Amino acid sequence: MPQALRPPNIVQVMEASEEAGRPFFSMECLDGEDLEQRIRRDGPMPWRSALDLMRQSLQGLGAAWSAG
Repeated sequence: MPQALRPPNIVQVMEASEEAGRPFFSMECLDGEDLEQRIRRDGPMPWRSALDLMRQSLQGLGAAWSAG
């Protein structure tokens, strides 16, 4: 996907294939922490933070859906 068309909340998939009968995909490597690490560090998220995270996730999903 060209950089100009890449939404900021979608990771780029580099390859999708199958090996030894098992599907796989490889993605770009991003700096930062995953949700589990964040929750372990800070404890349960305040509902407003969780809502914002969900909003960002849904924006990425919407962009992917629109792109087919």
